[in-house]
Amino acid sequence: MVARQFVEVSRIRLEGMQGLLTAFPKLLASETRQHTFIDTESVRYVYQPIESYFLLLITNKTSNIVEDLHTMQLLAKLVPDICGPLTEAHIRDKQFDLVFGFDELLTAGGHAEQINLQQIRTNLEMESHEEKLHLMIQKTKLENATADRKRQEVRIKEEQREKARQERAAGISAKASGYAGFGSGYASPTAASSSYSSQSSFGASTPKEYTPEPLKAPAPSLSSDTDVGMKLGGGSKQGSSFLDAMAAEDDLQDIPPVTSAASSIAAEPKLPDAVGSTDPVSLAIEEKVSVQLNRDGAVEQLEVKGSLFVAGHDPDSSACRLHLRHSSANGVNFQTHPKVDKKLFEAQSILALKDDTKPFPPSRVAVLRWAIKTQDEAFLPLNITCWPEEESNGKVEISIYIIHIYLYIFTTVSLEYSMDRDNMVLENVVIQIPTGVVDPPHVSQIDGEYRHNPTDHVVLWRIPSISSS
Repeated sequence: MVARQFVEVSRIRLEGMQGLLTAFPKLLASETRQHTFIDTESVRYVYQPIESYFLLLITNKTSNIVEDLHTMQLLAKLVPDICGPLTEAHIRDKQFDLVFGFDELLTAGGHAEQINLQQIRTNLEMESHEEKLHLMIQKTKLENATADRKRQEVRIKEEQREKARQERAAGISAKASGYAGFGSGYASPTAASSSYSSQSSFGASTPKEYTPEPLKAPAPSLSSDTDVGMKLGGGSKQGSSFLDAMAAEDDLQDIPPVTSAASSIAAEPKLPDAVGSTDPVSLAIEEKVSVQLNRDGAVEQLEVKGSLFVAGHDPDSSACRLHLRHSSANGVNFQTHPKVDKKLFEAQSILALKDDTKPFPPSRVAVLRWAIKTQDEAFLPLNITCWPEEESNGKVEISIYIIHIYLYIFTTVSLEYSMDRDNMVLENVVIQIPTGVVDPPHVSQIDGEYRHNPTDHVVLWRIPSISSS
């Protein structure tokens, strides 16, 4: 228990308060719950149920019950606004925020402040213009320091690169001068060979000419016991065989070497082309229905938006005309594509391009659109009726045609759906039922399937198919 006390409280006083809290469940069980307050000999309990919890306000019997009820209503709005879903974990996590919110509404003497929920939110946020200005100045200083640091890093890197460039240039010039001095005191191999051949005839009639043999690259030496150091990239045969044995035991495959992006793209097999439609011309109709109903079930606004898509897969057969059957007497507004002959459609209900020699494009194009706004209930694809009623056992029973859901609220809601159109079949229908609680519902029987979403406090009921039969 977390308690916020404005004055010093003795142990006896604290035990007395604990006794008052302990007596509340017993008094609640003995009452018939016709009121939201209970009077005892010394104090008055003003309470309000919130989901599976009770919000309790203990006052003296001389207090104004009307003001106490108004304070309780404001507290009942404040608690869900701070905690969100009313679970034990959320209440424990927001316990100090709840205390701060109670302090904004109740003063030190136990009197209620003349304040609304929006003002309490503003006070809890504790916004300060001076604090915002200070934070903006600190943020600007931090951004300037970061930008200055980056500029210094770039300057230092440029200086280091320039210094390294100068050192490399100085080293190359020094090596070039050393090579020049070495070459001046050394005779070329050609001059030496010619001098040798002219003086080593040994009496032969024809002097032999000496040609120096080209240098051969030294053969790689085998590793010996005297080698010192570490050789990278030269795996031993024993280690390789050990890894091969492990791979064979685990049924692993060799990983191919990593290649460049261009080579990998070139090596990929060419994917087969998408299989086109076998029909020369394909049509598709899409409609979206948006309905707003009032609490009594009357239609406030019904809007239907539809589109007709055409795609020509065969150039020889795509240069065609589409004869439609529609009626504009019920207030439906039609709009044709700019390349469609509008006069022909309005006169004969025929969709055709202005240029008869050109076929319909192979891509999917909306050639006709229509929209209607009405309040006629005959356009509703599905009728859903809701019958709420209160229960005294603290449970909620939601009956939707053949789905029964029981929730722990003080209301019973019965829903049923009906469909009067013989030429229409609805598939994959999802009905969203708000529950207002986190606890999962108990479903006794269902036609289709359902899923409970505790985050949004809803039950999603999915029906595979609905028809008039």
